[in-house]
Amino acid sequence: MSARVSEGLTEDGSPMGAACAPMKKSFARLYRRAQREADVRSDLTAAELLAMILALPKPPPGARRPSPYLDVILRGLQR
Repeated sequence: MSARVSEGLTEDGSPMGAACAPMKKSFARLYRRAQREADVRSDLTAAELLAMILALPKPPPGARRPSPYLDVILRGLQR
């Protein structure tokens, strides 16, 4: 993950933070819904989870399956 995106996830007052605000807000809403409707761990903030997901290596162009790294993170969310 680039340092600028990382800054946007952690510093709300920065220009990058302002650009990332809608994404963070939408993701936080989605994460809260998952916590209400499924057995999803509550010891991570939405921003922490989003930072982990954004830090994952990108799959090669044309890949037909999701990243195995994302699968590991999603399985780790279950309690």
